[in-house]
Amino acid sequence: MSAVERGAFSHARCSCGWTGPARRSRETSRADAAGHSESQSGSTTGDVAGKGSEGRALHDR
Repeated sequence: MSAVERGAFSHARCSCGWTGPARRSRETSRADAAGHSESQSGSTTGDVAGKGSEGRALHDR
């Protein structure tokens, strides 16, 4: 997990391809990352969180 800053905004990025929303607060970006990490550790299906079985992001459907 890494934090990326662009101007006044920050977002979290994961090696699985997940990117959190742009936030003005670094602390909120870190909380987004922590929530993503927790959801990943509880996954039992093998699918990447936020992606369907076809590997496409759910919002792209």
